[in-house]
Amino acid sequence: MIGMIFVPFLACALLTAIHGYFGLHVLRRGIIFLDIALAQLASFGAVVAAILGIEFGSLASYGISVGFTMIGAVVFTMARSTKGRIPQEAIIGIVYVVAAAASIVALSRIGGEGHHLKEMMIGNILFVWPPDLIKTLLLYLGVGLVHLVFRRQFWAVSTHDAGAPHSRWWDFAFYASFGVVVTSSVKLAGVFLVFMLLVAPAVAAFLLSDRPVKQLAIAWIFGTGCSGIGLIAAVKWDFPPGAAIVVTAGLGLILTWGLSQFQRILR
Repeated sequence: MIGMIFVPFLACALLTAIHGYFGLHVLRRGIIFLDIALAQLASFGAVVAAILGIEFGSLASYGISVGFTMIGAVVFTMARSTKGRIPQEAIIGIVYVVAAAASIVALSRIGGEGHHLKEMMIGNILFVWPPDLIKTLLLYLGVGLVHLVFRRQFWAVSTHDAGAPHSRWWDFAFYASFGVVVTSSVKLAGVFLVFMLLVAPAVAAFLLSDRPVKQLAIAWIFGTGCSGIGLIAAVKWDFPPGAAIVVTAGLGLILTWGLSQFQRILR
């Protein structure tokens, strides 16, 4: 069993490392469904690439997918920096629905290639190959290094008003880097698992601590632990691996909430 889940577990740990960090930003910004919207834009980009005759999974296809997420990054940046009565989450929802509908329309033009989009949305973490894992690791290290060097700017724009002109570019840099990460993550594990590894670890961290560094550690431990348990359950009882991890994370959140209530009683 260990040999069967070793690479998938490393993939989940890698996903948790980057998405646990981004999840803390996402919760503070109040844009919970950002990654689903960006993932749908990436999927639409893959469909457009297929219509243009570009092979799914190629570098050109990936580049087009990233390009569509960059468009989303611009839209979300402008939506957040505009001080109006329209919540940013509404814009995110509209982008998601339009991208999903456009994907459905476009799929009718590419026939059999549509199964690749389905694979991209659902994913199968058990069939991650080491070369894909290494390429994803290098990409995440690059994004992580940028966020480490400019951590104060990224944290400030997530915790303070992003409407000021000086913060708009950092806001775009956040959405753009997150879009690059999501495009690769969805290709590796599918939308549902990526969304859960973004939100659930961050929620667990917020329940147990108010300190950013401690929250990050909790998010990593929670996401990695739930991934390991979910993968073991998937192999032992023949469950879909992504769904097993998502359910495990959901149960883990219930336990974490109980622990947070116990902490309050002791204070």
